[in-house]
Amino acid sequence: MVILISLFATGWVGVVIMGLLHHMEERRQFNKLLQEAGFRKNNKNIATEKGGKPKEKIASAIAKISVTDKISKYLYQAGLPLRIEEFIGIYLVIFIVSMALVIYGKIYFGFVLVVVSLIMPPLWVSSARRKRLRVFNEQLGDALILMANSLKAGFSFLQAMELVGKETPAPLGKEFSKVMNEVQLGLPVEIALDNLAKQIASDDLDMVVTAVLIQRQVGGNLAEVLNKIATTIKERARMRGEIKTLTAQGKISGLIIGMLPIVLAFVLTLINPNYISVLISDPIGPFLIVGGITSQLLGLFFIKKVVTIDV
Repeated sequence: MVILISLFATGWVGVVIMGLLHHMEERRQFNKLLQEAGFRKNNKNIATEKGGKPKEKIASAIAKISVTDKISKYLYQAGLPLRIEEFIGIYLVIFIVSMALVIYGKIYFGFVLVVVSLIMPPLWVSSARRKRLRVFNEQLGDALILMANSLKAGFSFLQAMELVGKETPAPLGKEFSKVMNEVQLGLPVEIALDNLAKQIASDDLDMVVTAVLIQRQVGGNLAEVLNKIATTIKERARMRGEIKTLTAQGKISGLIIGMLPIVLAFVLTLINPNYISVLISDPIGPFLIVGGITSQLLGLFFIKKVVTIDV
């Protein structure tokens, strides 16, 4: 029990220290950016403007703060309300529980839990990220049509974007509303749109942002441009659906090939443990296991390359 408590205490102390260091680093970078933007601290320790408009300087300072860790960006793109410390804390908690199981004698179950703890959280984040990006791209075509109709009705670009942010559900509505908040703080529209494209990492959105930025520089009928882009996005979505249908058989084959050895080994262990134990006890067994796993990974890699078609 003392060992278990020590493991838990050590893990949570590590999480707290990591969180404090991350928070201090964020404060240091923000203060540095405020100084670069033209602010100084007076005697009352309040940020005071040296020159220029306060909203524009604060907004530009905030805009320069980039995501310092890919984990933070992935968590944001997945729409998960987790900080880096909380996400890594999940790793530590599961690892500590696994170590406790190993200490108390359940070695095999603890080993399985360690493997699961290393694989499942990234898969969870990656799955949530893909799902959120798919929903965003599905909403983007309809949002562009709404913006184009608003522009034809006499709305400005920012008014049309604000309307989309209010009328469209998350995730697209939330992201467009965030852009409007940045613009209201004084950030230029071009920079706010560029930040949106970097945060979402969507090819369709990159195309939209590029077209809007070019139109704002050279002029033209923005409503017509948005309508054409919306048509292109919808056609790409239709083609993705057709490709997904045609490659479904290959994906299922890869899934069966990948899961069959694992399921078979599990069934043989339950039916006849002595039969499968020879694979572990024999000196050649580990080499055969490594070779089998390597062959499986290569097979899955090539199957994924065949069925993955970019549109």
